[in-house]
Amino acid sequence: MSGTEKKIVTFLYYVFIVIHTVAHFINAINFVQHYDAKFAEINWARDEDDVRRGQLPKLFFITTINHFPAFTQNVFRLMFLTPVGFSGWTMIACLVVIWTFSTRQMREYFYNSFLGVHHLFLFFFIMMYYHPVR
Repeated sequence: MSGTEKKIVTFLYYVFIVIHTVAHFINAINFVQHYDAKFAEINWARDEDDVRRGQLPKLFFITTINHFPAFTQNVFRLMFLTPVGFSGWTMIACLVVIWTFSTRQMREYFYNSFLGVHHLFLFFFIMMYYHPVR
């Protein structure tokens, strides 16, 4: 595979990562807004009370940083504190670190770090195995 082909594959991989992450954010927002007790086993939101506290206020985007609405806290919990969210963000962090150390400048000046950081792929694959587990 030539250098150009590798760059295209890497670019497409990161595009699909962004699409996948945005889809998870949209799902988390929908789970919080449209909780249904009949389908509790497939919904990330815990119960109706969790969702009631997380109702989207009318002026959601006009809030101060010190006063996050419960809606934002519930989406944050779903995206970062659940097994799926934690493993997903861990995989993204591993890939960003690996990609950073794979650039030409980092390889030339920090070659040992470049080699060492690529061992993060082991952790990435463990998280990839864990990611779909509920």
